[in-house]
Amino acid sequence: MPAQIGNFGWELLRLNQVERAQPYLARAADLFEQMGLRDYAERHRTTAVAIEKAIGLEKTLVHANALYEQKDFEGAIEEFRRVIQTAPDARAWNGLASALESLKRYDEAIDGYTHAIEREPNSAYLYRNRANILLDQDRLDEAERDIVRAAELEPEHAFTHARQAELALARGQFVDALTHFQFASEHSDDLDWQFGLAVAQLATGNPDRAQQTIAVALPKANDDNRESARSWLKRVVNLRPELAEAAERIAEMLK
Repeated sequence: MPAQIGNFGWELLRLNQVERAQPYLARAADLFEQMGLRDYAERHRTTAVAIEKAIGLEKTLVHANALYEQKDFEGAIEEFRRVIQTAPDARAWNGLASALESLKRYDEAIDGYTHAIEREPNSAYLYRNRANILLDQDRLDEAERDIVRAAELEPEHAFTHARQAELALARGQFVDALTHFQFASEHSDDLDWQFGLAVAQLATGNPDRAQQTIAVALPKANDDNRESARSWLKRVVNLRPELAEAAERIAEMLK
């Protein structure tokens, strides 16, 4: 009887029906224990407990991500930390870092992204995420290292080009910024890249085109999109003060 129950559990595992398999393996473990077959009991119980933990962690991770999407960043941080205490994988560290970044706790966020990268050194998105903070803090050389690594891993990804564009914009390399933002905006629906394209168009001497790009993107924009665009406008004006008047007109559109 316990062997049949256990075998059914293993078959469910083979079919990747993990959550369904767990109670069968746990029941088989109890029956083997009652029969004095401790080795069999231990094998089944170890797997059942591991599944239970994994299922619970996945649910906690889903909950944490939901809190983050709802902008309950403090709640998300608490849930991500719960996952990390048991299974500190890259997803949990990345989620924690993203929530910390949203609360402008930048040093802690960078540390979180670094922990994530240590666990998944070949995941380009983690380098892009850390680079985002470094760019905001004008730590351009550090940001460049992360962006170069992301480009090695995912050279054609829209977000890689977006980070390359932002780095170029911060350094006053406006033609390069325009090229990369153009690619990003053509390959992603993210409105930040549309606004970035407009800023690059302004920086390369095409304010009318910049206003047209802004006008197209504005109806779908949220406050975060607008804030990001205003921040990049200020950077451009700092590098090219003669664009202040044109930048002000665009800033008015973003209010």
